[in-house]
Amino acid sequence: MATKIYKFLWKNLKLAQQELRRISSFLQLPKQVEETALKLYLDAVEKGLIRGRSVETVIAACTYVACRIHDVARTIDEIVKASNIHKKNWEEHINTYYRH
Repeated sequence: MATKIYKFLWKNLKLAQQELRRISSFLQLPKQVEETALKLYLDAVEKGLIRGRSVETVIAACTYVACRIHDVARTIDEIVKASNIHKKNWEEHINTYYRH
């Protein structure tokens, strides 16, 4: 059982890193924003905030929050466009990460 969970988490982490690199490249984000977004994602995993949500949407929300932390000007629309997610899903997730 633990092995299955570990494999699932590892697979999701790899997917999250790939999506984060793709978004960062598309938006030409500084490396420190990318690193902060990954830390936020890992914190969300530890707190159990990921369950039932797509990795893509969670990474997009973490990227937006990381941009805000580092004063990198990116709009919600830019993040949504770069991540290919629906804006409706976005608003639900961003509120979750701002609260925690």
